[in-house]
Amino acid sequence: MAMPASTMPPEKVEIFKSMEDWARNNVITYLKPVEKSWQPQEFMPDPTSDGFFEQVKELRERSKEVPDDYFVVLVGDMITEEALPTYQARINGLEIFRDQTGVDDTPWSIWGRGWSAEENRHGDLLNRCCLSAWGVHGRDYMGVYTHLVAKWNVEKLTGLSSEGREAQDYVCGLVKKMKRLEERGMAKAEVAPGIPFSWLCGREV
Repeated sequence: MAMPASTMPPEKVEIFKSMEDWARNNVITYLKPVEKSWQPQEFMPDPTSDGFFEQVKELRERSKEVPDDYFVVLVGDMITEEALPTYQARINGLEIFRDQTGVDDTPWSIWGRGWSAEENRHGDLLNRCCLSAWGVHGRDYMGVYTHLVAKWNVEKLTGLSSEGREAQDYVCGLVKKMKRLEERGMAKAEVAPGIPFSWLCGREV
């Protein structure tokens, strides 16, 4: 099958090709083999277990009070994640990838397959309504983040390089930024007009 013409200027193609050995030694090494990669079903009730139906019922009960706003966001996210075959086809059209067989061993082809597979698993997980069943919310994340920063004593780390101190300031400052964004989002939500969604039975969000 003929591959599409390159959309990258020759000088950029040359740069990426010159980095292939670096990518193979410094990027590809972080990709997990398929058998060690997480799978969406690991986060859902096991259909072969005795308590499967009870676990499904519990997930449904816990998701009853999830606001429609969250469903809108999750569906939008799911659509984005499930478009990964399109993304993969798009980047595969670039000359530096050109994964013509689907198993080409060039480092950029390997990375492209690994990245798109990982993102596709995100879409599969959302498709199974796992997040909505858990009732996770943009506040839960802030709580987890704050807990980890305190647990790892990030704010009090010493002996860091200039880059390390810069990263320390950034990480420790994120909590305040997240709080401001939450407050701003809540303020906007109070004055924003409702928009009806047909796939939510016409309810306004």
